[in-house]
Amino acid sequence: MYSGKIPFTVQGHQLDWVGRDASTYYDNVARGYVGVDWRDNVYFREVMKLTGSTRGRSAANFEFEDEQGRTYNVFLSDMVRICKEYGIKEGKTDRLEWCFRKQGQSYGLCLGRV
Repeated sequence: MYSGKIPFTVQGHQLDWVGRDASTYYDNVARGYVGVDWRDNVYFREVMKLTGSTRGRSAANFEFEDEQGRTYNVFLSDMVRICKEYGIKEGKTDRLEWCFRKQGQSYGLCLGRV
């Protein structure tokens, strides 16, 4: 498990990347820069819903949403493991254990100690 802190919005959405100034990010709703909420990386259990995919600076990623509507970034390599080992049924995972990892300058949700 990655031992550093993970960036989130104040609303609880996981940020996949923060720029050089790791203390703020651009919020489209606020139309300005707001503070990053750096949180400890902990294991947690949750059902995740696959909501889409994105193209980042150098990678393809998937977007998951938890039962409270908070969003998370999942790297392609982690998505392959999720699909092969646990599957996604009707767009959702089972209640699995999750944590976060860092890949280069990006952060993503990954399977925990399952």
